[in-house]
Amino acid sequence: ASPEAKPTSKINVKRASSIAPEVINWLWPNRIPFGKLTLFVGHPGVGKGMATMYITACTTRGQGWHDCPNINAPAEVIIVSSEDAAKDTLVPRLMAADADMDKVMIVSDVLSDKGVKDFTLDTDIPALRTLLESNPDVKVVIIDPIMNHLGQLKGNSEQEVRAGLSPLAKLAETFGVAIVLVSHYNKSSQTDSITRVGGAMGMVGSVRVAWAFGEDKEDGKMKMLPLKA
Repeated sequence: ASPEAKPTSKINVKRASSIAPEVINWLWPNRIPFGKLTLFVGHPGVGKGMATMYITACTTRGQGWHDCPNINAPAEVIIVSSEDAAKDTLVPRLMAADADMDKVMIVSDVLSDKGVKDFTLDTDIPALRTLLESNPDVKVVIIDPIMNHLGQLKGNSEQEVRAGLSPLAKLAETFGVAIVLVSHYNKSSQTDSITRVGGAMGMVGSVRVAWAFGEDKEDGKMKMLPLKA
């Protein structure tokens, strides 16, 4: 629109002096915040999925993290996973991690007016809101891998990725839950880690914190390293 055109909307503003600062609340101190999106990224087989099982166990048991105490009460976790079967992969991993199985909800599918389908961001965020409303003890949502749950949204489109993740971020903020998204690197090897995240840069841009998983070539250990915070 031309700057001289008649306004069809009104911009609302707040002076910074009128906004009270808030302290960030943490699921895992200095690693995974409540009310935000967190991204785990790395090649297959480097421990991303196992880390989500560990997070689920610590959350549901209220047990301490390996590097600090857990000050949160035991809470429930929702897992959306299209790559790992519940019976032979997710449940055995949760058992091995000593998660409280009664506090873990695994999304099997979504019933829509068109039939049964997988959970996708383009259509099912309102359904996720309803699930959170009816289960107030849920404090963590894990979506693994996020690229499989975009629905009709194009993963390489900046606008469409942000269109899917922005409402999800709003949902995290509204309910104060930590939402952990799991993704993979793309095939490029001649660039830095943050530009190797699969899909559009909006995948990294829309999250508050991102962690890179991979093997340290110097000592052979798998490590969780800060990518964005």
